[in-house]
Amino acid sequence: MHQILWLAPHVPYSNISHAGGKNLNYYMKYINDSGKFNIHFIGLGYIQEKKKVTLSDNGISTDIYYRDNSRIDSFLRRFVSAFSLINPYTKYYHLLLCYEHHQLIKRIKKYKKAQNSSPDIIILHWTAMALLLPELKKMFPDSKYLIVEEDVTYLSYKRKYDAAKKHSSSSHWKRFYHNLKKDELNAISNADLTVTLNEKDRKLLLSDGIPPEKVFTAALYIDSHSDVVRKPDNNSLLFYGAMNRPENYESVLWFIQNVMPKLSPDITLEVVGARPPQMLYKNLPSNVHIRGFVEDISPYLSGCMCMVAPLVLGAGIKAKVLEAMSAGIPVLTNEIGIEGIDARDKIDYFFCSSPDEYITTIEKLCSEPETVKRIGENGKNFFESSFDVNKKLDTLVDFLLR
Repeated sequence: MHQILWLAPHVPYSNISHAGGKNLNYYMKYINDSGKFNIHFIGLGYIQEKKKVTLSDNGISTDIYYRDNSRIDSFLRRFVSAFSLINPYTKYYHLLLCYEHHQLIKRIKKYKKAQNSSPDIIILHWTAMALLLPELKKMFPDSKYLIVEEDVTYLSYKRKYDAAKKHSSSSHWKRFYHNLKKDELNAISNADLTVTLNEKDRKLLLSDGIPPEKVFTAALYIDSHSDVVRKPDNNSLLFYGAMNRPENYESVLWFIQNVMPKLSPDITLEVVGARPPQMLYKNLPSNVHIRGFVEDISPYLSGCMCMVAPLVLGAGIKAKVLEAMSAGIPVLTNEIGIEGIDARDKIDYFFCSSPDEYITTIEKLCSEPETVKRIGENGKNFFESSFDVNKKLDTLVDFLLR
């Protein structure tokens, strides 16, 4: 069987909270279940995730560094990583800290010594791992290299730079954006194949000089909520996502400050997602409810009239948008929220960018329950017809075998 060394900055397991981890988990198990590859996984996790990782049950060997949250371990990690955080010229752009790099390389060298040969294929999952390619090529010059771009990270950094232009951090983000773009494209150029998760990212790489034969477009694994029974409350809006991420909490703040004051006070916003920052609670209107982490998202998907996703940062396909569509929920979002998703405005979803567009659309939906139902059903049909991840992965397995 072909030997695969798979590297990632996270660990894969069922019910992991973030979309990238779900995608990693599905891809790895699907390729492993083909029965044509022997996979060894090296990654980074947290001690509380250890019991959740069951790759060995599927015959996948692992060597994972689990961060311990004990006081000593946490202090040592922060001390060792301090240089990464304050160094404006770090070659990993805060995608990989000093101690994380050390732990990964230590395990890769251990694997090389035990194997006494190069793996046939090395899969670098996420841009943080792609940046390791120059080091790895020195260790495994005969291996084939595949990069999985969960999103094209330099596009996300460009948006952070654009957002910071009015602030003192502008020069910092400008340097990070330009240097990361150069290094990310260099890694992709020197890999044998790069997998993007949508056509938009593929076109971006081609426009920046990557040859078409070096890019394969797969699909993002999405948790389907097609079994949700819709019982919408015409006064309830929903936003959900990991609330410790700037692209989520800054988007919610924008909506609370620019849209909610102009809506009827009877309209409520439910904000669902783990670890919301304290800034969200400051001067919180009475019709905005910060729910934090919930065990079951289904009641919120069932009861909301629509989902709002006024994203101000980020890159790549937004899983939250597709998950809402899969449940039959009308989605109101902007250019960032819909990028990479070839849905039709006012048919499968609603395109909104300004506060007035959100307000007008929400008021329309409040008075037209039949439109809520129609757009929700159209979005659900679009999701089911457009995101066949298994078909894409079957083609990818053929690529790997060749």
